[in-house]
Amino acid sequence: MKFELSPKMSTMASVQNYLPQKYKKYELPGAIPEYTEGPFGSILWQQLKTEYYTICQQQFFIDREIRLYPYAPKPTVSLNCMLRGNLTCILQGVGRVPLIENKYALYYLPAIKHVAFFKKGYYETINFELEEAYVHYFVKDYPNLEPLYEALRQESDTGIQLDFSNINIHIVESITKIRDANPQLPGHRIYVQNRISDIVLQYLQGVQFKNSNQKSTQERRYALIQEISNYIKGNILSLPPISTIADLNKIHITTLQREFKKHTGTTIHDFINEQKMELAVKLLVETKKSIGNIADTLGYSDSPAFSKSFKARYKLAPGEYRNKWESNATKS
Repeated sequence: MKFELSPKMSTMASVQNYLPQKYKKYELPGAIPEYTEGPFGSILWQQLKTEYYTICQQQFFIDREIRLYPYAPKPTVSLNCMLRGNLTCILQGVGRVPLIENKYALYYLPAIKHVAFFKKGYYETINFELEEAYVHYFVKDYPNLEPLYEALRQESDTGIQLDFSNINIHIVESITKIRDANPQLPGHRIYVQNRISDIVLQYLQGVQFKNSNQKSTQERRYALIQEISNYIKGNILSLPPISTIADLNKIHITTLQREFKKHTGTTIHDFINEQKMELAVKLLVETKKSIGNIADTLGYSDSPAFSKSFKARYKLAPGEYRNKWESNATKS
């Protein structure tokens, strides 16, 4: 992938197929270099291409705000490592995507131009573009990679992004080994390919572990909400405040309210009220208790408050509901 200039900006830029001496420290051994300079600043682009992967390393020395256009000449699965700086990109089919310093992520990128917004500053990125056969090698063990593989195989026009992961010291070490590898030594390409595999595997394992943890957390939350629901049903006549229920279950009340709504489709307040209404019906039709007594049993402040809540639920006042039920029972 290469960050290209707009046609207008290209007319004001000079392009050379070498690295100026002052930028030699950024040299990627064995790569094809390109140096672009213009009123926006300067860009170093280097590409090392093999049968299974392509490495694209870019440094940006930006003097003023500019839009650049990330582009790959063919659909690609790319592992982008943002080593310096923070960018906002617009990727086809994904939308706005932040490229965050010290984070990396896998993308499927169709062969169209995307957009990246640069502010004044220094940026550094390295991309590992993986060929179809290389991606296929990982799909069996890492199913979260399958959508990218299928998009690549079908040359989809819609981009895909997987989760971000942190660039740790092991990733930095692998990138450094790739940069320091001598292309003149035997086995150079295999050595570099193995280092890329190390980076890809660490990313996939990290994302898989993160997703597994998220799933486990959700499963635990679901089980907790089920437990709290059963507790409410079994203790509706002596229910403590919701804040106490949260404290007893070692969960913040706001989290409890959010997760309860998420897993049951109703708020915890409405759920409690529904349990009270179901018990109210049972007391109305199975006992001779007065409306005031039932209101007191269910914890309402007075009969009018109970009647208002009951009518909102059943469209009848408690007394009307009892009379209607008794009338129907007599007829049957």
